Amino acid sequence: MKQERKWEYPEENPYGECTYDGKVEVYYNMTSFLNDSEVQQIWSIVGKACDRENIDTTGDQELSVRVYDEIEVPDDEEQDNYYESLSEGKDS
Repeated sequence: MKQERKWEYPEENPYGECTYDGKVEVYYNMTSFLNDSEVQQIWSIVGKACDRENIDTTGDQELSVRVYDEIEVPDDEEQDNYYESLSEGKDS
């Protein structure tokens, strides 16, 4: 059974091809792990900082919280990325 992946590759390395010492940089989208109360608490803190720095938050802003890490890429993940890169832009 394949476990759901909780991390993503950063935009500058979308397929996880750039590795260093067998590790690759990933990030966790923390807002997907937070409940509504926690998101509101963080927004309150961020809102106060924005007000203090005169940053306009009256529009349609979005909260993004990422935690970056380096992980060892599992062998099956490397293989999946290889085959995905071969089929990129091709219709089945």
